[in-house]
Amino acid sequence: MAIGLARMFNVIFPQNFDSPFKSPSIIEFWQRWHMTLTRFINLYLYNWIALAIVRSRTTRGLGINRKAQATPSGFLSMIVVPTFITMSLIGIWHGAGLQFAVFGLLHSVFLVINHAWRVFRPIATRTKAGTMLGTLERLASVLLTYLCAMIGMVFFRSASVDNGIEMLAGMFGQHGFGTSFGSGSRELLWIILLYAIVWGLPNTQQLLDRYEPVLGSVRRYPIGWLRWRANLTWGILLGAGFGVALLAMGGTSEFIYFQF
Repeated sequence: MAIGLARMFNVIFPQNFDSPFKSPSIIEFWQRWHMTLTRFINLYLYNWIALAIVRSRTTRGLGINRKAQATPSGFLSMIVVPTFITMSLIGIWHGAGLQFAVFGLLHSVFLVINHAWRVFRPIATRTKAGTMLGTLERLASVLLTYLCAMIGMVFFRSASVDNGIEMLAGMFGQHGFGTSFGSGSRELLWIILLYAIVWGLPNTQQLLDRYEPVLGSVRRYPIGWLRWRANLTWGILLGAGFGVALLAMGGTSEFIYFQF
């Protein structure tokens, strides 16, 4: 309905999330997470800082190409410094608590490690896409990226840094690993189902890609029959989903930025 109204008034919004938990790297994660904010920050903060550093290095006769980035001083000045400044400000932008600053600093570390992996990794160790080893490497990369994002989200959603540390300790088994399979089987099944949805199904833009639901191109989902069509089957599925959503409604939650 929202897309129909947007088309009626000739208003098409940019894409803001593009299945970020399917990302094989934290760099790509930020290219697919909160995309409008990331684009704004890149244009008006990161690029400005990086350009100032490049101009300074050029004035001093230092290199600014890929070879220069692969040196300790070049990597520090052209990648580490703008990344830490930018991500720290993104963290603070999300809220006025120290936990949001920790969120930004954590992602700064993740991004710098990712950039270092791309810059310093020997070409001989890189695998080709489409091979079995390349597929396994991609799956491992998606899982590692997801783990890093979840660690950051703990602080993003915590009331304080201490609360976030306590939550992480529980997640990594300090307080045990939950109930037995029998009593926790329902929760386990829900987790499996939700992960299958997140990693296996198309997002809303991909479902409607034939109708140009957002500005710019949409990643094509490989399974054609999962793309939306105006037919009885999709009508029943959408109606059932709407009914489940109505039945699941209840309770209240505070706006995430209410303390900002």
